[in-house]
Amino acid sequence: MIDGTKVAGTLADFPILIEASHEALIGAAPTELLFTAGDGTTKLAHELERFDAATGTVTAWVRVPMLDPATTLFIYYGNPAAAPQDNPSDVWIGGYAAVYHMSETPNPGIEVRDSTTHARHAATQGMMASDQMAGKIGGSLQFDSNNRVTAASFAIGSTFTYEAWVQPVSSTNRWRCIVNNDPLYNRWFGLRDNDIDFWDNNSERILGANVVPGASWYHVAVTYDGTQLRAYNNGTAGTPVTVTLPSAPSAPLQIGYTAALSNEWFQGRIDEVRVSSVSRSDAYVSTSFNNQSSPATFATLEAVESCR
Repeated sequence: MIDGTKVAGTLADFPILIEASHEALIGAAPTELLFTAGDGTTKLAHELERFDAATGTVTAWVRVPMLDPATTLFIYYGNPAAAPQDNPSDVWIGGYAAVYHMSETPNPGIEVRDSTTHARHAATQGMMASDQMAGKIGGSLQFDSNNRVTAASFAIGSTFTYEAWVQPVSSTNRWRCIVNNDPLYNRWFGLRDNDIDFWDNNSERILGANVVPGASWYHVAVTYDGTQLRAYNNGTAGTPVTVTLPSAPSAPLQIGYTAALSNEWFQGRIDEVRVSSVSRSDAYVSTSFNNQSSPATFATLEAVESCR
């Protein structure tokens, strides 16, 4: 059941995070898990990020074609011979340009996978297996002056959204990059001191505040609709800035560092990096935060019903 008080409106093609445990799922095979709409028959696309059969714990992203406060979902299981039911690329539609769960263990030849159909997978540099750390959702990657993630080139266009979960630690760096487009740096998104910062290769704009180093995770986002630039901190929108941004041709996506400046690397952990080609709404960002910050209360598993 979805907690309707945490859904900020009617949202199309919304990827819900399901993170729950149930004794009925103990011993199930991950391939047999299947999600449907409230009618019990309309299959929904899902990406299974993690499943622990020993505890019956599932972490999955389920695309709901039209999410509203009255939405109900079903999870089916019980056919261990079933073919794999998940289809990640069908989850991340509706404007997603790249989605990185940051859950891979970095080793030579291991990519940070893009879950969208675009397959814009990223390469790590300077990272070791120990840099895969507990994240906000599953795993995350630890960044420092040596650690880098670089994705394939693509254009971040005239409208866009950046999103990520970050856990910064104290750093002597004043600027700490989360995501940027090399080499133009006119879509630079990160932190300056404890503030959410955006740089368009001409002007710097402080868009939000209070991303404080320590043990806390923060959901940070920035949107641009072609006219207004707006930042979000834990689902709360900052004051929009009216600006005309320069164009951004195809360029590599840098996560956690700025190649041209050695003192702009991120210090801490980064999880769930998303780039969209559309400007997400206030309702979309706030519902994303509500869902991802507390998935166990956003969607709960109720009593088992037999369909036999």
